[in-house]
Amino acid sequence: MNCSGSRPRARRLRGEPRSNGHVQAMPDRGWLVPLLPFLSFLVIVFGTYRQARLSGYVSVAGIALSAVCSLALLGKGLLGGVASPAPLTWIQMGGFELQIGILLDPLSLMMISVVSVVASLIQIYSLGYMHDHEYSRFYSYMSLFAFSMLGLVVSANFAQIFIFWELVGLCSFLLIGFYYQKHSAARAAKKAFVVTRFGDLGFVMGIVSLTWLGMKAGVGVSDALSFENLAQFLTQIPADYKQWIPWVALLIFCGAMGKSAQFPLHVWLPDAMEGPTPVSALIHAATMVAAGVYLVARTYPIFHFDPWVLGIVAVVGAITALVAATLALVQTDIKRILAYSTCSQLGYMMLSLGAFGYGAGVFHLMTHAFFKALLFLGSGSVIHALHTNDIWKMGGLYPKMKDTSITFLIGTLALTGFPLLAGFWSKDEILTNLLHTDAPNHMILFGLALLVAVMTSFYMFRLWYLVFSPVRQAPSGTHESGKVMTLPLWILAVFSIVIGFVGTPWANFFGHFIHYGEGGHEAGFSLTVGLLSLAVFATGWYLAKTFYRSTELPYAKILSIPGIRETVALVSTCLTDRFWGIVVRGIVINRIARAAAWIDTNVIDLAVNVVGWTVKGTGFVLRFFQTGKVQTYATYMLAAILIIFFWFFR
Repeated sequence: MNCSGSRPRARRLRGEPRSNGHVQAMPDRGWLVPLLPFLSFLVIVFGTYRQARLSGYVSVAGIALSAVCSLALLGKGLLGGVASPAPLTWIQMGGFELQIGILLDPLSLMMISVVSVVASLIQIYSLGYMHDHEYSRFYSYMSLFAFSMLGLVVSANFAQIFIFWELVGLCSFLLIGFYYQKHSAARAAKKAFVVTRFGDLGFVMGIVSLTWLGMKAGVGVSDALSFENLAQFLTQIPADYKQWIPWVALLIFCGAMGKSAQFPLHVWLPDAMEGPTPVSALIHAATMVAAGVYLVARTYPIFHFDPWVLGIVAVVGAITALVAATLALVQTDIKRILAYSTCSQLGYMMLSLGAFGYGAGVFHLMTHAFFKALLFLGSGSVIHALHTNDIWKMGGLYPKMKDTSITFLIGTLALTGFPLLAGFWSKDEILTNLLHTDAPNHMILFGLALLVAVMTSFYMFRLWYLVFSPVRQAPSGTHESGKVMTLPLWILAVFSIVIGFVGTPWANFFGHFIHYGEGGHEAGFSLTVGLLSLAVFATGWYLAKTFYRSTELPYAKILSIPGIRETVALVSTCLTDRFWGIVVRGIVINRIARAAAWIDTNVIDLAVNVVGWTVKGTGFVLRFFQTGKVQTYATYMLAAILIIFFWFFR
């Protein structure tokens, strides 16, 4: 049985060898993966809304069952093969036909597994974190988001993915502004919604442009927008129109820049920390912000069509990674540090994809989801205990919060590339690819990536020493979070340790499963990169230990040097939304708004008013002739007849 009710069409996985007759791919119920969270959303809204605790259990059950289905599909994909259900005809008008369907290939199987497993653990954590609130509204939003994100991942074409793309944006708006009584939360929600709209405008223009190219190629809309046939479709575009393909790729990349908070559309992500910490972990660390990276990976044939487009992707990713890491160095809010870290790592992924490192970028996307969710949930455990986000009001938490301290340290080690942990394998694969790739300026990009790695190690160990180091004194009344919160931390910590072993240079199972046929290098082990990576990790750790472990912090002496504090303030101002508030809002938007207001008043309104005045004047004149008296109308008719008669027979 399949979701369409018609005979399924088996689809061979990308990179999978053709069937040898021993394994038969059977149609799978991939539609259950997004459907189960949606059903839990409906049950909460229409059934358990007044019973908040029960709503939490319903939400956890929906996403947990979805995780089970996702892992079962992933297992089938690894062992034999998974067949996507046959697509359904959604819209049909004359020769226009648009289909919807479920696409199950290695990339989508990996993503639905990561999203559903991480979301399940975060939902369980939420039962403890939101215990004092017990909002059914919170659990309904989380279930709706899980449905939207999973639907985005399994979408079979551009039209379908754009619908879920906007649904994800709506859920982000609702969850960031969950505490809508706070002015800062409401403002952050609006900011995230508006900033990402700039990118989404480019995305929808790219979809329209792709449809136009399909018309020129004589290809139906469904085939032009289908992900499965994308590479083949590009070969069918007439030679005179192929120069437009890179521009379509850039428009699509605009959407990815908005969702994945790439420079200069990165300014919404730090403010998004106004939402509850489970929201930060789910949406703004592990899943939603990864949607932009997933979109580039999903549409990689378009980007791979012309190398200069991938060059732009790499440069934007490198700038984002460097800018976000720079800002993370000086933050004092624990969640904002992690937010800028997320932004920086997303830049790392884009950098890898742009430098022909398809497998490395997607691999880092997977590993990052686990250890960054762990770090955010760890920060939530600290905030839940101390009721503050300020790292200067924390310190010495290790003796009193050992579970949180140890798991947070594991997440920190994974993110900074400690040997044999998840981030070590994925980060080193990106660095190795940058070192050996044929991409333009790859050595400059490699140097920037190393610099960002040093900064990452420094600001993450700065965070750990200031918050957990036993050298400092813990605030009174500090206590460990409950088991329902610490259990997901330990599970994510285990993932952060072992998940990287699926992509080691010697047995790269992940690379063979996700492999993109024409994209990039299958980089092997590089002793040079391994030694550099270890040196980078050690340098950042040593500097952070020197500056922040002791109670007499020597960084204060550095900041006392004339000009240093002002330079840091200037850099922070120029790279954050204060600069864009001045440039974009003060100069561009306000001037455009004034010009648009003038045109609206003096051109559009004038034209409309002229029409109105004409109609009104005509009616005023005609009312003298429309008296309602039959005698008057007979007189008009007789006069008209006489005039016509004398005109023709004069």
